[in-house]
Amino acid sequence: MLKPTLIVLDSFRHARPRVIPVSGFNPGIDPGTGHDDPPRASSALQNAGVKPLPFQGRRSCRSDKAARAGSGCEYDDGNGRMNAGRQGNSVILRFFSAALKFPPVLPPRVVDERLVLCFGAAMYMLILFVAPQLLKDPDTLWHIKLGEVIFATGHVPRVDTFSYTMAGADYHDMQWLSQVPMNLCYRMGGYAAVAMLSAFAAAAAFAILYRELARRLNELTAFALVGLAFLLCLTHLLCRPHTLVSPILVLWTACLIRSAESGRSPSLWLLPFMTIWANMHASFLLGLVLIAPFAIEAALRRGQQRAAAAAKWAGFGVLALAAAAVSPYGIEQISAPFRIFDLGSAANLIGEMQPQDFSNLEPFEMVLLLGLAAALLSGVVAPLTRIAVLLGLFHMALSHMRHADLFGILGVLVLAEPIAQRFKVSGRQAIPTAWVRFAVPVVGIAAALQTALAFQNGAIRPPANIVPEAAFAAAMAEGMNGRLLNDFNFGGYLISIGAPTFIDGRAEFFGADRLTAYIHALRSSGPDELAQYLDENRINWTLLEPGRPAVRTLDHMPGWRRVYADATAVVHARSTSICQGICYEGRGS
Repeated sequence: MLKPTLIVLDSFRHARPRVIPVSGFNPGIDPGTGHDDPPRASSALQNAGVKPLPFQGRRSCRSDKAARAGSGCEYDDGNGRMNAGRQGNSVILRFFSAALKFPPVLPPRVVDERLVLCFGAAMYMLILFVAPQLLKDPDTLWHIKLGEVIFATGHVPRVDTFSYTMAGADYHDMQWLSQVPMNLCYRMGGYAAVAMLSAFAAAAAFAILYRELARRLNELTAFALVGLAFLLCLTHLLCRPHTLVSPILVLWTACLIRSAESGRSPSLWLLPFMTIWANMHASFLLGLVLIAPFAIEAALRRGQQRAAAAAKWAGFGVLALAAAAVSPYGIEQISAPFRIFDLGSAANLIGEMQPQDFSNLEPFEMVLLLGLAAALLSGVVAPLTRIAVLLGLFHMALSHMRHADLFGILGVLVLAEPIAQRFKVSGRQAIPTAWVRFAVPVVGIAAALQTALAFQNGAIRPPANIVPEAAFAAAMAEGMNGRLLNDFNFGGYLISIGAPTFIDGRAEFFGADRLTAYIHALRSSGPDELAQYLDENRINWTLLEPGRPAVRTLDHMPGWRRVYADATAVVHARSTSICQGICYEGRGS
């Protein structure tokens, strides 16, 4: 019978190891479990006079084959932590284990609602202070006009009556529920009232965001994060439907995050907000998409009950989809927003839909660099689901400049709890805010005075560069008629006065081919190409911005003459001597 032995390598300098007999004991094997037992082996080595290596961990394998392969085994490092597989696999598994780790949510802090009210009022005054900027987008004008049409007809538009290029085509007005209050405010107080409506909606969104951040972080940190979000929103803060739905966007996302952190499904009371959102702006699709990552987070937090949690969230997702379809257009309300993707690369021809430009230092780049530095210095760790949401928002912001506001608002909301986990303070007590009782009436009075002044000074109106009022009047005085080639930025004004457009801000409605050909004709085509484009589209006169290359081409093009020019627009028309048989009568022909 062979006696058990220990083969010991005293030093790497020895070519041959020492063989030490050990009687009555099989070193390193636990007789009860049959698994490796390094502590028992260590004891055997000590009895043999050999200093053992420190305990490296306990290995348990499913089979001898797995043990020889080094896979299919679990290792106990002596501190209760387990890992599996080969060393390389264990690194990957440890990474995903950390990424999917959800620490217990810290208890919410007590937030003084008066402070939230003061913050909202202060944001309202700040936004109203830059009210003329809210009206700088020409789309505001046609949104107000479509609201007027809805009031006049009693139903949403279903065919196009605002252009002659697409006249009679099926038209789906995805934002009708935003246009109705915009037109109502315009009737009551003109453009100033429309600006106040947008300022109030944006301030409400920032107030909700501040409250949600203050529940998790201290007031100063919440204020700083909202400030960064506001900086990213500033260039896209406009009197348009996306601003009116911003409070719903923040509220919806905050409720999804709270539900995910608690492991419960969202409240059904959110569904009416989805119905309203879907009829106000196409961004409701983002709200539906956000259900998926937070459903995964909720399921992972529930442990053994993850299947039940996932089923409840799936049911909520189905109900939310059904709520979005509650519209005068029915199920088409859900599919209509996807038409924007049909534009493809042509979307980049529109200013706000262009990708981010890093050739100059802009607010987006400043916030991005500041956030990256803060993340590296602070060591904030976010779960994989939150990282996925953040990366998705980041991709949207990089692809289209207009999505920078989504990245700012939702980004800080998604990272609020990870930041709180990194800098958690015992007790998380609220900062005393006794001074707020005096601030509430002061801020309220200041907001009321600013609102009253906004109605009286008359400065809140669309800027002149999108309202070619004088140029259009001069053209009418010259007897201009027939088909008009208008500048893209003048489409809103033309719709607002009832003049049919060649093209306007409803880019996805006109399609990629028409939009691409139009932009090429105005920006880069030569005289022959421009003349061919004008003839093919039976254009009688043009109304373009002075800086367009097509304006300089028309100045020297035979058969065309300049009728009027100012700092806002230039009017060209076909020459009278050549107009015989070429000009096209009728506004809708």
